[in-house]
Amino acid sequence: MLNLFYLFVVSAFTTGCLEHYQKEQNFDQTLQSADSTSYPLPAVVPFENTIRMAVTIDDLPVVGARPESVTPTMIAGSVFQALSKHNLQGVMGFMNAITVDRNPNTKEILKQWLKEGHTLANHTYSHVSAQDVSAEEFIDDIKKDEPILQELVSA
Repeated sequence: MLNLFYLFVVSAFTTGCLEHYQKEQNFDQTLQSADSTSYPLPAVVPFENTIRMAVTIDDLPVVGARPESVTPTMIAGSVFQALSKHNLQGVMGFMNAITVDRNPNTKEILKQWLKEGHTLANHTYSHVSAQDVSAEEFIDDIKKDEPILQELVSA
């Protein structure tokens, strides 16, 4: 099953505002993916006078240059510590499986990500830019990310 094209919107709503918008717009409670699979959207929970925000981290498990003395596990540990310190729960992590293929030890970081209560989502296999390839190549890169993602979330 393909986890394609989720829509993440970060918005601030006070009590009743989102429910009113949904009724006015005949808002569908599902999201349709490119392969015609419907995914339910999370339930709307009103919070009086509260701003809600989504926190995301791209390019998991590790991206970018780093000194040789700094390991991916050290970086991940710092991230987990910062999220915990600030009580950030349910952070959405977008992963690129090419990193796991190049360094299988990083799969443990993603397992820990899930164990910490965060969510993983598809961010393409190789972080290809949609502007640089055809739509078919871009979709193929998304599909290539799925096996490792499915393995991790099914464990």
